[in-house]
Amino acid sequence: MKKAISIILFICSMVCLIFAGCSDDGEIYLVKQVVIDVNSECILLDINDKTLSDYQGVANGIDSIGNKIKIKDNKVFFNGKETKNLEAVIAFDDKYNEYYINFSQLPPIVMKGSKVFENEIYIYIPVQQKLSYLIYMKD
Repeated sequence: MKKAISIILFICSMVCLIFAGCSDDGEIYLVKQVVIDVNSECILLDINDKTLSDYQGVANGIDSIGNKIKIKDNKVFFNGKETKNLEAVIAFDDKYNEYYINFSQLPPIVMKGSKVFENEIYIYIPVQQKLSYLIYMKD
């Protein structure tokens, strides 16, 4: 009987440790929208098949940067072709009073850099040779 209770307690403690470890995986941001310049007007579009087919630059940006960003302990992790092994951290710009992603090496697809807000991250990319930005939203 004591052995069975010990095994049950051990299993329960392992389950608790697993869930505690999983809950601190960091914050995940998924690309949901893009702001593009069309005929000198800023247009907000949802990321969907039509947007990706109509604006190849958006598809290229997501392919290069990735469709999600993970932030854990101020470190930034990407899943894109050009950014998968890239080191980056969240930094603060005193001059502009804003947070941004400080890339160890700026990926070629990223034009101007980024801005980090509480629930969103903007990463600036070219779409049809104009400055646009992908919007990653907290999942």
